[in-house]
Amino acid sequence: MDAWAFHADVIGDFDGTGTPYYEYKKADDTEWIKVDNAHVDGVKVKSQISGLEQDTEYVVRLISAEAVGSEFSFRTEIAAQIDGTALPFQRSTHPKP
Repeated sequence: MDAWAFHADVIGDFDGTGTPYYEYKKADDTEWIKVDNAHVDGVKVKSQISGLEQDTEYVVRLISAEAVGSEFSFRTEIAAQIDGTALPFQRSTHPKP
């Protein structure tokens, strides 16, 4: 697992049955959010979870058929601020003088 400020790349193994997918939530939340972009390669399942908040603790698990995988926790990073910009970084639409 690679966790960044606003997304995380996850990879896990499944038993080969059903259509696997990931679920995640903030560590303090009760409701899981389904991630529908799983890429299956043999028994490996890869996915990117996007739209995360920086410096936040999350929990992720892999679901396959009726099997629920172990939960793993991770914390997103704090986004680096480039001098003279606001977070999150946005490209200026104003032309240079």
